[in-house]
Amino acid sequence: MITLKDISFDFAGTTLYDNASLEIYPKERIGIVGRNGTGKSTLLRLLIGQYKPFAGTINAQKNLKISFFNQDLLSFSTDKNIVEVVLDAYKEILEYLLRLDEISVQMEKHYTEELLMELAELQEQIEFADGYSLESKVKKVLDGLGFVENDFLKPYNQFSGGWRMRIMLAKCILENPDILMLDEPTNHLDLPAIQWLENYIKDFQGTLLVVSHDRRFLDAVCNKIIEIEMQDFSTYQGNFTEYRTQKQEERELLEKIYSNQQKGLKDELRFIERFRYKANKAKAVQSRIKLLDKKDFVELPDDDLATMNLRLTVSTQPGKVICQLDDIAKAFPNINLFSQTTLTVERGDKIALIGANGKGKSTLLRILAGTEPIDEGTRTLGHNVKIGFFAQHQLEALHLENNILQEVGYGNFQRTELDIRKILGAFLFSGHDVVEKKVKVLSGGEKSRVALAKIIASDTNFLMLDEPTNHLDMQSVEVLIESLTNYEGTFIAISHDRYFLERIANKIWYPDWVSNDHYEIKEYAGTYDEWEASRKLALAQ
Repeated sequence: MITLKDISFDFAGTTLYDNASLEIYPKERIGIVGRNGTGKSTLLRLLIGQYKPFAGTINAQKNLKISFFNQDLLSFSTDKNIVEVVLDAYKEILEYLLRLDEISVQMEKHYTEELLMELAELQEQIEFADGYSLESKVKKVLDGLGFVENDFLKPYNQFSGGWRMRIMLAKCILENPDILMLDEPTNHLDLPAIQWLENYIKDFQGTLLVVSHDRRFLDAVCNKIIEIEMQDFSTYQGNFTEYRTQKQEERELLEKIYSNQQKGLKDELRFIERFRYKANKAKAVQSRIKLLDKKDFVELPDDDLATMNLRLTVSTQPGKVICQLDDIAKAFPNINLFSQTTLTVERGDKIALIGANGKGKSTLLRILAGTEPIDEGTRTLGHNVKIGFFAQHQLEALHLENNILQEVGYGNFQRTELDIRKILGAFLFSGHDVVEKKVKVLSGGEKSRVALAKIIASDTNFLMLDEPTNHLDMQSVEVLIESLTNYEGTFIAISHDRYFLERIANKIWYPDWVSNDHYEIKEYAGTYDEWEASRKLALAQ
């Protein structure tokens, strides 16, 4: 379908690809992975022709229909209702239906054989495309992505950015393209919507290219992985887990070759240094120098599987009960969130708070933190509890003129500079960057890592994390997982990243309906995988 031959491309002074080649075939399900800044999204933009390579060629099959879901779609604005917006995916069929109406009106005034033949052809095309059920198709997809019947007639511009992205995702997948390109689609979805999208993609007949840091999503939808590393493309058959296995085997083999080469290099350099100035060895020395110049030495890429071995202690031990909510109730206009809900957070709990958007997860965190009032019931904070709270809006509260070291050390008086540097190193900040790079020049992902490092470094024993994996690449998610695994305190985390959830939690809090007008938060004592298996078993009975 598409062939990239020896392409090179620079962006903002950084070389992303150098003499790199790639082939994309029909019906492949491709996951594109790599560290932030390696050019994953840029590759998609090259494929649609938005960017042109500096060298090399891109050849594509003629008349390819491509749908591209990406952040730029947020700039779209309209007062049409959301069904009308998504119906634009069927632009050609809508034109057929409009022409059909025009012909029907014309034939009432002036009947001709030509109009009758055109009418018959249009009806055949519309029926072939199932064009008379377009609206029901649109509503079915919107329903799968979390919209309800009352949303369908609301203007597009009334929805928040995250919900607008869901609307545009619905439009992209309903265009039924030859190639569907998705750039971080799960960033805007909750768990039910992610699972719906996985099932929808399984029935998609075209070629899929997806950039994502969601490992479970890549496992579910991909049969091929393209990794961008060291300015080149590497292809692996299988899903993400199979890619990681192959990658680890490659790494082990490469390390053996590298070790042998380095040993041989040391021997050669030792010989050269020893006999460099001896006349009777000059010819042999020059011969070995020439051989070294010609030799192709293996270069080891950075190891993204390395662990940080950092123990995150807490200076103040709290009591057994961290926080207690008794018979709380909370409601907003037109929605009852909680009623007669009782929850206990105990010392050592690692809680994953999950559920669809709109079920009050963030509100519950604020209630636990004491920043959100409750309508009924009581909140009791335990003895010696010190709270640390991470949410996306806290990125805006960072001090932009501080360098990274100053910002993470800001207010963390109990930590030495060496401690702060160790934590920053674990969060992938090292060297001159930590003292020279100012917060204001950081990317969204880097600011998230700074804010997380600042929370982790703080003298707290109860962390509350609201979607901490947003904007993080896979390596950064691994860092966060290891940080929380090594954290001696207690935490609650909201996330839709199932890989993250299964690695960090020993308890699950989830919303469950108890009547037609409200639900309550229930607790499952176990890991996310165990909870998921228990839910599937319950649904099967």
